[in-house]
Amino acid sequence: MEPHRTVSARTVVDAGVASELAALAWRPSGSPDGRAAAAMERLRDAHRAQARPDLRRVHPSWLRRALQDESPAVRCLILARGIDLGDGRGAWAGAGDSPAEAAVAWACSLWTERLVGGEPPDPSEPAAILALTDQPPSDVFRLAFLAGVAKAALAGDPQGWLADRPAWREHAAWFRSRFDAVLGDRETRPRAWAARELPSPGRTPSSGKDAEISPRRSLASLGLVSLARLLVACDPHRVRWALQHLPYPVAKRMRGLMAAAGAISPGVSDIELLILEAARARLRRQPSAPTARVAPDREAEHAD
Repeated sequence: MEPHRTVSARTVVDAGVASELAALAWRPSGSPDGRAAAAMERLRDAHRAQARPDLRRVHPSWLRRALQDESPAVRCLILARGIDLGDGRGAWAGAGDSPAEAAVAWACSLWTERLVGGEPPDPSEPAAILALTDQPPSDVFRLAFLAGVAKAALAGDPQGWLADRPAWREHAAWFRSRFDAVLGDRETRPRAWAARELPSPGRTPSSGKDAEISPRRSLASLGLVSLARLLVACDPHRVRWALQHLPYPVAKRMRGLMAAAGAISPGVSDIELLILEAARARLRRQPSAPTARVAPDREAEHAD
């Protein structure tokens, strides 16, 4: 790892970066390049961000789940203080010395013990992490749908899903133009791979369920599979932090898809990344969708 990346204030500290920083921070004092002090300060900054979750970056469904096993007294206390606790750092740092104040401080600190903290997203992070963290959940669901459309377009839309709606045809034409520019006309292997990824008509991708589903849900599921495969290669702590941005039922499903995906070959990873980056670029060109009252575990069905 290069020194300028190690001590950068912008680099997110995952397990690998932390190891490099520690090696620098514990060098003999008085190092001529001064990197030891900078590395120690960077570790302190990372610890402050990771020690407590920033509840503004946690979907409310995770907070409800964190509270459900607490006693009625603790639930009332947290709800009375506001579920986001102001700046998300808990109340322990400002507690007084009385037993009652200490008890309140412990309660406000420990009810989030199952949540993880993390530094804000950085542009240098993997695209899958940024896809979950640099936009609201509603746009994540739209992104999953667009990634599915991109994969179907790369495959040549053998099932005719993308011909159903003008908006879908427009998306598909944009993706085909982008893929042609990147892959060229003669590279057929990614297209053949994408065609094998498509489910049989009316079936859920990567699922043995017998229930028929709509093309919209099939496309969204294809996109979730792409995200899950790319997340497998990311730092596990960072993945957990990123998943907290999603409704808990969706994050749980993503975990299942990650377990089913396992390790993937570099070639497949490159194609999935190409698809995700294309979907992110397409999403940036679209107007924001109005917020709808939709069950959190079914929001991907309503992406356009």
